[in-house]
Amino acid sequence: MQVLKFIKDKFKIKFVRQFLTLFTGSVLGQVILFALSPILSRMYAKEIFGMLFTFTSLSAVLQVVASLKLGFASVLPQKDSHAINLFVLAMFVNIILNLFFFFLVFLFYDTILQISGENNLGKWFYFVPLSSFLIGFFEIVSYWDNRMEDYKKISYAKISKSLTTGRSQLLLNFIKNITNGLITGSLLGQGLSAIIIFGLSFKSVIFNLKYFSLIRTIVLLRKYRDIPVFNTLIAALNTLSNQIPFILLGKYFGAETVAFYGMAARVVQTPMGLIANSAGQVFYKTASDIINKKDDIFGFVKKTYLNLGKLIILPVIGLFVGSFFFDFIFGQGWEQAGLYAAILLPWLTVAFLNSPVSWLITVLNKQKTVFFFDMVLLIMRFLSIYLSYKLLFGEITAVAMYSMTGFLFGIFMFFYLIKISKSQNT
Repeated sequence: MQVLKFIKDKFKIKFVRQFLTLFTGSVLGQVILFALSPILSRMYAKEIFGMLFTFTSLSAVLQVVASLKLGFASVLPQKDSHAINLFVLAMFVNIILNLFFFFLVFLFYDTILQISGENNLGKWFYFVPLSSFLIGFFEIVSYWDNRMEDYKKISYAKISKSLTTGRSQLLLNFIKNITNGLITGSLLGQGLSAIIIFGLSFKSVIFNLKYFSLIRTIVLLRKYRDIPVFNTLIAALNTLSNQIPFILLGKYFGAETVAFYGMAARVVQTPMGLIANSAGQVFYKTASDIINKKDDIFGFVKKTYLNLGKLIILPVIGLFVGSFFFDFIFGQGWEQAGLYAAILLPWLTVAFLNSPVSWLITVLNKQKTVFFFDMVLLIMRFLSIYLSYKLLFGEITAVAMYSMTGFLFGIFMFFYLIKISKSQNT
């Protein structure tokens, strides 16, 4: 198969094998949730879906800040005895900062309700830090497994998460005292997957825990200080940019609009995310090895783009055709979500191509430059929705302007990533 032609090279053989392991787990996990979506869309009101997407987006933004992206740093040291120090630090920071965020929600709960406008989650705001903690916990352990090159554990945990989330959301709909079975089911899935992945990784963590040293942790933190500083800022800006429609569309146009946008984004991003997330984790490790050995990183980047391009052609065609049948798939009243899916497709296609390769920014320590790029993108995305609201253009125009902004930025980042990979070879 031409898509896998790069297996002739030892880096690529390893890359493909590891990618397929993660990809298989991601496929099974996402297919479970994707298959249940048409059932859940008929069981729950659109406003409930809107609350779920808003809750998920807030948790994602909070998690980036709470983890300080220290889980990524544990992949970089050459010795496991050094990496364990960053692992422990990441866990400690994840706990402390999420407790701090819970305390802030407790103190300023009434103010948060006023600011949220139509995005009123009520008591569910208290659970956002919990969700952030669980996501961060899973991420930290998964990057430890990434370092150990034990991708089967990550895949198994992802499948368990999807199974628990899906079954819980189905069953909780029949329990009257549960006000939002979608959010509750999501939390249960996050909790179980965190327990499973840590249980599977317990031996390797405990074995290396004897090497933990506070002094060594401080030394390593100084060495990789750009990660908790600039990587966190970049990731926070990027995550906020991607999640801002859930916040602003809900605030200005209501929960139903968030439901349409969220369902469209889920449908389009699911097949793309299956490949991009798995490829990204393996790309990060493989690119780090290539840089350390001073091998051809530009060649690896170029072939990664080419192979991702081949993989995405058929899914894009299928998604475009499928956007006309949302009312048939998800039930009456979901037609507008199909329109949103078609509008988002160009941006998300370019984002898919860049997603795995963007790990090059961390590997080559280009965080400072990209931070500026992401700041500009966040401002432009905010304006695309805010001005659409202020000028009374409506929610469809807001989504279209947001998608166009992301598409143009994606084209720019494509050329930038190519450029920095070329410069590394010279």
